[in-house]
Amino acid sequence: MAKDNLLARLETVRGNYTIGLMFCGLLRNPTTRPAITANRIFLTPTTTLVFFPGYPINLPSNEKHIELKLQGPSDLSGFDHLIDQFSTMLLRNLVLDSFELIRDYCRRTGQQQNMKAQPWYHFARLLRNALTHDQCWGFRDADKKIFPVYWKGKRIDQTMDGQEVRPSFFAWFDGCELFVDMYAFSESLT
Repeated sequence: MAKDNLLARLETVRGNYTIGLMFCGLLRNPTTRPAITANRIFLTPTTTLVFFPGYPINLPSNEKHIELKLQGPSDLSGFDHLIDQFSTMLLRNLVLDSFELIRDYCRRTGQQQNMKAQPWYHFARLLRNALTHDQCWGFRDADKKIFPVYWKGKRIDQTMDGQEVRPSFFAWFDGCELFVDMYAFSESLT
């Protein structure tokens, strides 16, 4: 992969994150939420169809379909829980996809040591591991030898082992700041 391709793929990751957070904002807003949740959504093997209230539902007669329900579980505060989980998924994908794209590029171009020297590297690696496995911190013996790990005033250390990664520790804005640092590093690569 060429560096331009890496940067374009990172910009796609950032764009996906932005669209997702925008949609979360629209769903949290009491003015726009009803206009979105009143729609009926159908998935076919070839497309997604959205029908607005008051309009006829015209599904292809020869194609299988599934109606998707835009609702959350009643036992976890319903729809707001879905929005929270969706935004957590966005954050997880931002960190995971960005980190993996950069790491793979650095491996292929012999710049891995340069990446490991970045002030965000160990923080991002440990965070990526926690977010992608079970959203809990879990450290290997090798990780414990580098503790504590700092990035922008945030600290990861052995006392966090087994604990959940909480939004109070790392949230959407933090994800954007980490992405900015990783993207700036990517621009400096050869």
